[in-house]
Amino acid sequence: AAELMFHRAMGFAPHGGYWRRLRRLASAHALAPGRLAARRRAIGEETVRRVAAAMAHDGAVGVRRLLHLASLDNVMASVFGVGLGELGAGAVSELEEMVGQGYELLGTFNWGDHLPLLRLLDVHGVRRKSRALASRVKVFVSKIIEEHKTRRDAKYGGCDGDGDFVDVLLGLEGEERLEEEDMVAVLWYSNKIQLVRF
Repeated sequence: AAELMFHRAMGFAPHGGYWRRLRRLASAHALAPGRLAARRRAIGEETVRRVAAAMAHDGAVGVRRLLHLASLDNVMASVFGVGLGELGAGAVSELEEMVGQGYELLGTFNWGDHLPLLRLLDVHGVRRKSRALASRVKVFVSKIIEEHKTRRDAKYGGCDGDGDFVDVLLGLEGEERLEEEDMVAVLWYSNKIQLVRF
């Protein structure tokens, strides 16, 4: 998990001031009941649209795929402020691939986790694959952060914008401010914990 940058995210950060700050952010912003309730209607409308589109195209609905895409779309919209429709087909398939690979790596047995002497051998290639995935995730999430920064500066002169979780993190000041690497880890981890993999 540390290779996937999660050591800077709430679930894997050591207990202390940094962890408490992340917990406050998550409960006040990302997982706040009001924020989740506000998304409920949009989720319902998008689900109805996806079911109708699947019925029109195939005459049947692949429930597993529908739920997977709906969940991914919801998480992207609530955490990053960008729905799947706004990403484009290439970015959506890249995101799906990264999420799938992340879950696969988190579930892969790694001898190095149990026998530290074997960590250097990386028998199953878990560390190598995790580093490669972490690099891809960093590029993907950093691009979204930069787009938010540009939009905020152009629209609001650097003030609070649309109010998604990226905007909340960008709006932090003083001791609460997070470095970009921390934001990438927190955003990706938030994406992962909210996403239900079907």
